[in-house]
Amino acid sequence: MNDILVGGLSRDMAATIEQRLDGVSVHLADTGGQVLEWLASRNCELLVLDHGLPGVEASDIVRRLTEGSASSRIPVLYCLSGEDERAGARASVERFGVRSFLMHPFGSDQLVETIATLVAAASSAASAGAPIERDGQAVPAVAAQATPAIGPAIERRIEHLDRTAVALIEGAADGAAIEAAHRDTGQLAGLMVAFGRHQGAALAREIEHLTSSTPVRPGSRSIRSG
Repeated sequence: MNDILVGGLSRDMAATIEQRLDGVSVHLADTGGQVLEWLASRNCELLVLDHGLPGVEASDIVRRLTEGSASSRIPVLYCLSGEDERAGARASVERFGVRSFLMHPFGSDQLVETIATLVAAASSAASAGAPIERDGQAVPAVAAQATPAIGPAIERRIEHLDRTAVALIEGAADGAAIEAAHRDTGQLAGLMVAFGRHQGAALAREIEHLTSSTPVRPGSRSIRSG
C-alpha cells in the first residue's frame, strides 16, 4: 500500500484520489503542523502540499524535509497559483529539490493523473529492474512499463507542446493560451522526466520560459490542440 500525505487540499480532493487510485492510502492534514507531526513518526511515498497550507508554511516544510535523511527523499508535488509563482513561491522550493508542480486551478482528473505518475515513478526508482534506453537515457524497466495508458498520453502532449512553442515564437498565441501553457508545462516537465521523455521535458521547460516572457499580441489567434 502506498501512503500519500496531502496537506492543504480539500477533503473531497483527498477522497477522490483514494477512490480512483488502486493501492493507495490517502492521509489528509489540514495544517502544516499536522503534516510535520505525521512525518515525525511515519514515512510516505508522496507528499502533496498546497502553498496556501495554514500554520507552518508549505515552503518551510519543504526546507525542513531536506534536513532529515529519510524524509528528504520523499517526492513532493507542490500546488500553487500563478500569483504565488510570481511572488517567488516556486523558486523558494525549487532550491530544495522540488520538481513537480500543479498550478491552480486544476481539476481532479489532472491531480489524479499527476499523482499516479509520480507514485509509479517513485516505485520504479525503488525497484531493482534492469534499465532500458529511451532518448539516450537510462530508465528503470518498471518505469517504462508502469501505467501503460500514461505513456501515449505524454507523447501526445509532447506533440502539442511542440505546436505551442511554434505559436509562442511566432507571436500567434492569445492570453488564455499563454496562461494555460504556463500552468501545464511545469507539471509536464516533471512527468516526462519520470517516464524518460527527456526531450519533451526540455521542450516543456523552454515553453515555461517563453510563457514567462512572451508579450500577448492583440487579436492573436489561439492555439488549437486538435
